[in-house]
Amino acid sequence: MAALALGAKMYLDEQREEHLAQVVREVRRLFASMGEIATVYIDQTASDRVQTKGGVVMADGVVYLFEYLAGEIFYQEESL
Repeated sequence: MAALALGAKMYLDEQREEHLAQVVREVRRLFASMGEIATVYIDQTASDRVQTKGGVVMADGVVYLFEYLAGEIFYQEESL
């Protein structure tokens, strides 16, 4: 039984990693037209199975926060 539970956890972890990789690809595709991207990050403490939250840091220092929900990306420029 323990092996089955471990196998299920490994499968779910792999599915989650694939989902996050897909989100990063889509976010990069969206922001590429806005200039050079320095980094894209996922905020795993604010994300859950329904929505993925993170940010994009552009090479010029501008930071955007995004939320990926049901295949759509919502974003706003971070204001200090």
